[in-house]
Amino acid sequence: MTYIATKTALDRRSFLKGSGVAVALPLLHAMTPSFTRAATASSSPKRFVAMNASLGFHAPYLFPGKAGPIGATTPYLKELKDHLKDLTLFSGLSHPSQNGNNGHASEMTWLTSAQRPGLAGFKNTISLDQLIARQIGAATRFPSLTLGTRGQSLSWTANGVSLPAMTSPSKLYQQLFVQGTEQEIKEQVKQLDKGKSVLDVVQGDAKALERSL
Repeated sequence: MTYIATKTALDRRSFLKGSGVAVALPLLHAMTPSFTRAATASSSPKRFVAMNASLGFHAPYLFPGKAGPIGATTPYLKELKDHLKDLTLFSGLSHPSQNGNNGHASEMTWLTSAQRPGLAGFKNTISLDQLIARQIGAATRFPSLTLGTRGQSLSWTANGVSLPAMTSPSKLYQQLFVQGTEQEIKEQVKQLDKGKSVLDVVQGDAKALERSL
């Protein structure tokens, strides 16, 4: 006899009600039947994440002394020791003609490689993240998310128009997870701004729901 576990599967679009606002559940173990989980994992949409450190890195603290399998041989790599098997580290890459109108002008061309940033006649072009979003963005709810700590952005359209970065964590959370009336959303965002996560409100209910399935 072959036993196949078929616990009741919970639709991922199900919602818990918290503080009058519908909150999208995280992916619980019970949201897919056990025999489909491996297939679901293998068919997950591809993701691309680009993060810019505008002041750069001290190269000797990052790059190992020779090419080959990465080991925790430098100060920065030691911090990533649990993830080295999933990383590929490149060195020697360069964007030519990046001497712009100030020392940080090349930030705007980091994902575009457009030359002479900020100088007379400069026109930016599509950034790598947006080019990738054209190819795989249809597989996800949001084709791309542009985030930052300031209003400046690394993302640009094909016409050289900057895509403003979202800087507010609470607004990002609202866009991704919170639904409800305008007043309900305002109240929940107010709680988030105070430092109280909406997930705290429903965490107990989520665990109870998981146990019952």
